[in-house]
Amino acid sequence: MYNLDKENARKILLAEGLSPFEIGILLDDYPELDDELGNHVQMCLTNGTISDILVDGISLLEVMEKLGTHFLAAIKYLNKLKSTELTPEKKLKLKKILTTPIYRE
Repeated sequence: MYNLDKENARKILLAEGLSPFEIGILLDDYPELDDELGNHVQMCLTNGTISDILVDGISLLEVMEKLGTHFLAAIKYLNKLKSTELTPEKKLKLKKILTTPIYRE
């Protein structure tokens, strides 16, 4: 399992222009990640590269685009999708949520 270096992430997110409030919402309850997802997070924090990954047929970049969300939030959602605690019904609902665009005015 991968544990996010929250202090390093906080510095990077501040440099990206996120407010301390937004960073707090994103990082305060950040879970342990599956190792494969953790490798993607580490690569992004190290060199700024976001590479796509598929989890149960759902693309990281697709989640970011459809939900208009930050990379770290999208990774958190995909991590939840990998959870063995999800029932098949809940997994199906989550997949639908992650692939349905959010429209904002």
